[in-house]
Amino acid sequence: MLRVGLVLALAMATAAQTVVPALASFNPAVNSADGTTPVAIAVGDLNGDTKRDAALADYGSNIPGR
Repeated sequence: MLRVGLVLALAMATAAQTVVPALASFNPAVNSADGTTPVAIAVGDLNGDTKRDAALADYGSNIPGR
């Protein structure tokens, strides 16, 4: 279910950027290792630099994402 929601969110963001380019802009993609069974993603300012950070939770490993 997470992947479907993430794909939908990305598709909507891409559509918004195409329709209203002055209101939305995106940086190039950043790839990150996310383990074998990702179960959750959260976005927020985790380190106080006023930029959004992503945190990944993985069910199948003890390795935190970034």
